[in-house]
Amino acid sequence: MTKARNIAELANDISVDNNRDVTLSNLRSDQPMMFRNRIINGDMRISQRNSSNQVTPPTNGDTIQTNNYPVDRWFIQNSSGSATIFGQQVTDVPNGNFQHSVKISTTTAINTTQAQQLNFQQRIEGYNVADFGFGSTSAKSMTFSFYVKSNVLGNYGFIIHNGNVCFVSKYEITTEDVWKKVTINLTPQTSYALSNSTNGTGLYINFDLGCGSDFESNNEGWQTGDFKRPINCIKWANNTNATLYITGVQLEEGTVPTPFEHRPYGTELALCQRYFETSYNIGTAIGTATDIGSCMFISNRNPGLPHTQVRYAVTKRTTPTFTAYNPNDGTSGEMRDVDSSADYGVQFTRDGYTGGTLWTYSSVGLGNFLQFHYTAFAEL
Repeated sequence: MTKARNIAELANDISVDNNRDVTLSNLRSDQPMMFRNRIINGDMRISQRNSSNQVTPPTNGDTIQTNNYPVDRWFIQNSSGSATIFGQQVTDVPNGNFQHSVKISTTTAINTTQAQQLNFQQRIEGYNVADFGFGSTSAKSMTFSFYVKSNVLGNYGFIIHNGNVCFVSKYEITTEDVWKKVTINLTPQTSYALSNSTNGTGLYINFDLGCGSDFESNNEGWQTGDFKRPINCIKWANNTNATLYITGVQLEEGTVPTPFEHRPYGTELALCQRYFETSYNIGTAIGTATDIGSCMFISNRNPGLPHTQVRYAVTKRTTPTFTAYNPNDGTSGEMRDVDSSADYGVQFTRDGYTGGTLWTYSSVGLGNFLQFHYTAFAEL
């Protein structure tokens, strides 16, 4: 070959194993191979809050707390009032292609009422999907793919919502406890723009776990309405000891699913930290009594209230909710005076996307070492 040939030329005479999801003829020279996947933490690797500990999401719906997130960016929404559902990062994965999945489970059957919801969901920032061109004549096709297995067979509901209109679909599990790859193709949405194309929720993807009939649609495809499932799908959670495993989630431009994009761990962690960050080591539960990884500074006023600057590792999506924790006993809203073995309530001001100022409510001796952990919450 006397000169370099581009992808379009090579595609005319080179083929790839037909058992793969993508062939060279499917590749497009105008579509980057990096950051194809608009889902963050689609392989469920990052779990800053809970590591592999099982969580029990609260039952009050949209009040998002640490226990809603079995892994970063993915939360379980439960508005059933009193029913219990569990989430956990596990190492049960398909074909060795991944290291982790999320396991969602029940111990007793949950039969939601008409207006109650059970969902597994990720909300995608508008900046990250604005180029899909929603609501314009140049709107793009999208492909959604994931791996799933369950001990409950049947049709499951799934939707993608852009704030104004949703794509309603379903997928079927026909073999118990066997991993299956699912691919869903979404036609271009030319009529309805994103409700937010900046740092709010641009899209959200939603795996239905058993929502009530208020959220059922008689149709599939793009439609207006707050739907979570097509009619006649199963209610997965209405089963005792039900299990559902999900990993390898990918949303990309085009009509052909490409292989899952495995980004470097540090890159994926930083993408997650735009929405949530903690000073605790990954694997250490938030609120643990430990000084490992804690922040320290020296009291710098006498008399007076000592101040320190907190700078986040990653610029946040918006001004986050900052919470300090006492390393001595894990109490929230406190810091520890190591030299005098005293605890002080804290205030956080001048807060913004990159950090803020932390200071005590009480005067502290000059030169004393002060210590704290923190979380910064900026989820959608």
